[in-house]
Amino acid sequence: MEVRPLRRDEVESFVEDLWIPFEREAAADEPFHPLVDDLRTPGIDHREDRLADENAADLVAVVDGERVGFASASREATAPIFDRGPDCHVSELYVAESHRREGVATALLDACVERGREWGCETASIAVAAGNDAALALYEREGFEVRRRRLSRGIGGEDGSGRGGAGGGIGDTGNDDLDGDGGDEGDSAAGATRP
Repeated sequence: MEVRPLRRDEVESFVEDLWIPFEREAAADEPFHPLVDDLRTPGIDHREDRLADENAADLVAVVDGERVGFASASREATAPIFDRGPDCHVSELYVAESHRREGVATALLDACVERGREWGCETASIAVAAGNDAALALYEREGFEVRRRRLSRGIGGEDGSGRGGAGGGIGDTGNDDLDGDGGDEGDSAAGATRP
């Protein structure tokens, strides 16, 4: 297995083969984040923006010439009230179902942590969907600790209760702010990382 940076010439196929399946799986766990009809165009734009960002890393795992997983990490500044360096936040981690439990997620996570070292980060963080016990077990084996829990509920329901209705809702579940700096390391996809 090889873990390497995503290349610009493979962005479109990456989005179709790995990122869209990841987002669909993540959305199934996250009722507050319905997906748009066209995932391809914004997915390609997002990846191209990340490739141009020196504080972002998109890594792919390749087995026998096939991309079987990916991870996205970002160097995030720590709030100025804390006496420490930046955090390497892993916002997405996904392995195709056919290659799970083969060490791919561990290799991707290790590569993200190594990128954090290269960036001069002092900590690494990741968020996980509340019911994703397999991912949580992996992250704990790799030395991550739960520091906070973030709860959410919708607020856009027809009756104003946030409990459904046509308006949907907003929110994020999972363990955000895992590094304890008061920041929100989570994003729309982070709550559903899949090893």
